[in-house]
Amino acid sequence: MPQFVNNPPASLIIFLHILKTAGSTFNNLLDDYYTVQNSAATSPTRLHPNGSVENLTSLSREQRQKIELLYGHMGFGLHQHFSRPAHYITILREPVSRVISQYRHEKRVPLSNTYTLLQKGMDLKGFVDYYNDFQTDNMQTRMLAGNWQGRGYGACTPEMFA
Repeated sequence: MPQFVNNPPASLIIFLHILKTAGSTFNNLLDDYYTVQNSAATSPTRLHPNGSVENLTSLSREQRQKIELLYGHMGFGLHQHFSRPAHYITILREPVSRVISQYRHEKRVPLSNTYTLLQKGMDLKGFVDYYNDFQTDNMQTRMLAGNWQGRGYGACTPEMFA
């Protein structure tokens, strides 16, 4: 039986995976160290197909205590659902390069929201205008501030940048 079942870890590692910042590569490294039993995802993954913030917060306190690693596309703040210290890690990227990388990625992936439009010739400006939301407007800042959804384009406040 894994050691963490009877002896929960002293602290929780939370990996905020920001789109197009080498997060998938980092997740692969984490997969080599953490097991499915002691990790949880906040967005669906190969190892955690039912991953969601809602599923995580619905777990009992005892079940959450067994988690050593929490990862996924989420904003700062999930540590509030745990009764022990948490350490956040993330990878940042120059913001314009990140949006360009997302544009190129969505152009290649048939399951993306914009794939059909991109295949019909949507350019980078059209892509940014189409999203007109957190994905192309200071996404990294929004995620680290814990307020990454629900505010319109251009709505980052000075406090979010502090």
